[in-house]
Amino acid sequence: MKDQSLLNDFVKELNGIEPEYIFLDGFLSILVIDETELVELPDTICEFVMLDTLFLNNNQLTKLPESFGKLKNLKKLNLSNNELNGLPDSVSDLINLEELYLDHNKFTELPSGIKYQEKLKKLNVNNNSLSSVIPAICQTSNLEEIDFSKNNIKKIPAEIGKLSNLKLLNLNNNQLDHLPNSISDIISLQTLLLRDNNLLRLPLNMDNLTKLRELACSGNESLVEFNKHFKGKLQLSNFFQRYHMIKRSKGTHKCPECDHVQPSGLINCSICNSIIDHCHLCKTGFIGEKLNCPYCSAIFHREHLIPTLKTTGKCPSCQLELNSFQFK
Repeated sequence: MKDQSLLNDFVKELNGIEPEYIFLDGFLSILVIDETELVELPDTICEFVMLDTLFLNNNQLTKLPESFGKLKNLKKLNLSNNELNGLPDSVSDLINLEELYLDHNKFTELPSGIKYQEKLKKLNVNNNSLSSVIPAICQTSNLEEIDFSKNNIKKIPAEIGKLSNLKLLNLNNNQLDHLPNSISDIISLQTLLLRDNNLLRLPLNMDNLTKLRELACSGNESLVEFNKHFKGKLQLSNFFQRYHMIKRSKGTHKCPECDHVQPSGLINCSICNSIIDHCHLCKTGFIGEKLNCPYCSAIFHREHLIPTLKTTGKCPSCQLELNSFQFK
């Protein structure tokens, strides 16, 4: 077997590092060299032209061979946890690549060759030093998952809307202050993670994202615009509403429409703009005495809450156990 002979020579060049591998029909199909102190990858690796899966994660690689693009049958490439700040131009020849993991490296920009990998479905570049996202990446129309979290990205290109097959977009822990309106064109999007950025608002046309099931926005302390119509249509199953990081305490209460905790004294909810200073049961304003639930801070008319508690023994808002004698 030609590949077996090549592998023997390749292993010798690794200076004592023993890789794991699998042959298929006489050709090297899977090669794993992870968690070693490998600093340089021998050029010989480029001769395994039928290689399908390559794991080089958790090493000390600073570069790849210039002829790396000869691995045209490669479908999965894991380069995470190395010292890489770039890839050779020949990576544009990896036309069958479906999964690429570049996380925990030293990239300051995305390798331009990625735009030629039309079959790419998963791209992970978290924990690098990216400051921007090249619009060309949006030519990779088959992408289903992108992880750009924990970088220094300040802007997402409007071309992001072309990624119509994208299901997961992770932008946590960056420096974004806005999103392009074109994000609403990603009709397949199911998970959008935006935690710990500098977002001021969300595009109001995001109600077009009918498949969205998770939207995470906590840690954006200035995020003030959230359209009530948008929230109602999304029907998110795992929705994070803590935009303002308001803690529940004395002097706060919940909006009876969206349940967001509000500082006392607000007339309109800062999230859905509903009038909030009214009874959670009857939805009317206050003339007489009002009572607050000690657990969720929802407010009620005394004449409405007390009879309810005598019947159910629970707060109508949070459903926690509550007795009428607590308000005597």
